[in-house]
Amino acid sequence: MPAVPKLDVDVVRKFHPFDSQSIKKVKEIIHKSTVQKLPAERILFQYGDNDEWTIYLLSGKINLKRPDRKTQVIEADTESARNSISNQIPRIATATSQTDITILIIDRSLLQVILNHNDGGIEVAGIDDDDEDWMTRFLQSNAFLQLPAANIQALMMRLHEEHLSAGSVIIKENSPSDDKFYIIQEGTCLVTKTNQSNGKEITLAQLSYGTGVGEEALITGGVRSARVTMETDGIIMTLEKKDFLDLLVEPLIHRIKENELQEYISTDDSLLVDVRSENEFKHNQLDNTAYNIPIQLIRSQLEQLDHEMHYIVYSNNESRSSAAAFLFIQQGFDCSILEGGIGDEAQTNVDKAKSVEAATEAQKPVEESPLITEVSSAVIQEHDISKSDEILILEKISDTEKTISEQLTDTKNKYKKLETLAAALKAKAQEAIKFAKLKAWQLELVNQKLKAETQRADKAEAQLKSTRKNE
Repeated sequence: MPAVPKLDVDVVRKFHPFDSQSIKKVKEIIHKSTVQKLPAERILFQYGDNDEWTIYLLSGKINLKRPDRKTQVIEADTESARNSISNQIPRIATATSQTDITILIIDRSLLQVILNHNDGGIEVAGIDDDDEDWMTRFLQSNAFLQLPAANIQALMMRLHEEHLSAGSVIIKENSPSDDKFYIIQEGTCLVTKTNQSNGKEITLAQLSYGTGVGEEALITGGVRSARVTMETDGIIMTLEKKDFLDLLVEPLIHRIKENELQEYISTDDSLLVDVRSENEFKHNQLDNTAYNIPIQLIRSQLEQLDHEMHYIVYSNNESRSSAAAFLFIQQGFDCSILEGGIGDEAQTNVDKAKSVEAATEAQKPVEESPLITEVSSAVIQEHDISKSDEILILEKISDTEKTISEQLTDTKNKYKKLETLAAALKAKAQEAIKFAKLKAWQLELVNQKLKAETQRADKAEAQLKSTRKNE
């Protein structure tokens, strides 16, 4: 089997479209690629496959068989090998190694991201090769993977660069006039928020190069909810609000109508997330299965969420939901929003029923319990309290008892919800264990097959050597 060729810029630049890329970009592609050796008669992919790999032939020969054509032979270092091997998806041919071969493999989506901002070798104006580290990281975010190439090209051309020293304030908390989206090109930033009760600053996050910040206020039209400060000297890229919304946000947002909602939440793979404050959520839930993650806490809680779930975000207005959904999508979550939001005054049927019940109860005369009667009588007799004061005392005691009763009921309801949640989590854990066992079994099966194939290949190679020796 041939030795693996040294993978350098000159080798990779033999292939299209790498021949028109900058040296830095080609080095990045090399860093993200894998080289693999394969023996003769090994299948690389089959007709109809939907794999995730772009493959280039470094050495040897490959047979490419399409159902409607004769077999095509592709040989390394020839014109037919300059392009990736039958790169259409689904695959339109079956590729088999005719001889021992070495191939260059790179993830298709990752390659597209790296090349997206450079259409056909045309460098983006104003973006230097030295910036590729931060740019590559930003472009590899899950949000960009879903954007059209034209949007990415336009967005990168509209960025403006600002050099800042440590301690510089990028975003002021509660500022209503800041209309920019920021990307950290170099250095680190701290995101902080003022604790209203004691006036102290709380650190919410530390952000590094390639990270975007400031999207919430731009999408919602509200004030800045936190302060962002340069922790070190650095460089910040800025993008105007209109360009941010038109090119980056709007293409990513998927909306679900309220009459479609039940179809989603009735399945096990969709989850409602209320991104309003805890107080708003407590007094006005859309559904009793919803989770509450206030929008300012989303960044810190995303790591605890399951990437396999589909999250449906809602708030009292659509723009607030869009801001939250953008944060989910940036981190690779499947996320939609409830079209229009639930409205400031919206209430579920359960909430409305409770309100009617509470209003009815308020009109009823106060009935004294035996405990109230016994305690109040003893107090009144001991202190010789007048009848009018007696009525006031009884009302106070009744109100207190009612409050305690409501708190007790609320606690019981929360306990029931926790029990339901615990049962659901237990069921999911059991499913996860089953899934893990299945995957382990499948992996063991693949390993056994691979081992058998390796033994067959070794045996065939030994027989071939023996035959050649005898000859």
